[in-house]
Amino acid sequence: MDTGSKGAIIGMTTATTVAEIYRGCMEGIAYEMLLNMEYLRDTGVRFKKLQASGGGAASSLWMQMKADVLNIPMTALHTADSGTVGSAMITGAAIGCFGSLQEAAAQMVREKETYYPDPRQHERYMEIYERYRQLYAALRPLV
Repeated sequence: MDTGSKGAIIGMTTATTVAEIYRGCMEGIAYEMLLNMEYLRDTGVRFKKLQASGGGAASSLWMQMKADVLNIPMTALHTADSGTVGSAMITGAAIGCFGSLQEAAAQMVREKETYYPDPRQHERYMEIYERYRQLYAALRPLV
């Protein structure tokens, strides 16, 4: 949530592949999600499950990675554009097509697949996450 922050690739060598860089970007986004969840947890917000839509939800690799990093189930939705569906749900509830947002969700939100965290992978990711947090603190003053 630092709008002035810049990206960095650490540990790259001449042997680093494009696939490794791509995976590192995916992991970095998952770590940022975890960081934001921790900030929210400090305010009393707790998550039992997250839902994802759009392009990222189509990647089983990334969905599993996020479930493992965040240590909560991640559910991919059939909905490609959740913002549009959410607006339609709110509108439908406001004009009486649905009795509540829960009823609207029951009619309009379709779950595709749920990815459950692997405790061993979560442990591995947490070791990397600690380094990620330390690197951010070390690099942020430089950019």
